[in-house]
Amino acid sequence: MALASCVATILEKRRPLARWTGRIAVAGAVLCVASVPAMYGGPVNYTGFYNAGGWGPAIVANFPPMIWFLTVSVILIRRPGIGRGVIVRAA
Repeated sequence: MALASCVATILEKRRPLARWTGRIAVAGAVLCVASVPAMYGGPVNYTGFYNAGGWGPAIVANFPPMIWFLTVSVILIRRPGIGRGVIVRAA
């Protein structure tokens, strides 16, 4: 949650990447916050949607940040001029 909200703030103010990447980070942070109350939602029911053992918070809290990490990783890898010709040697 904290990572996504910090990254979203940096992306919105500094704009090192496209604007939509910041908006996806905001959406991921909001969805993570929305799934926090499920931890206190009563007994664990693995077939239920919104409780500590349910599949709803697992999907809502994990997939948007994962999609954001994958898309930003692809963008950064495909960005021209970054990492080209850099040789890292062990000390």
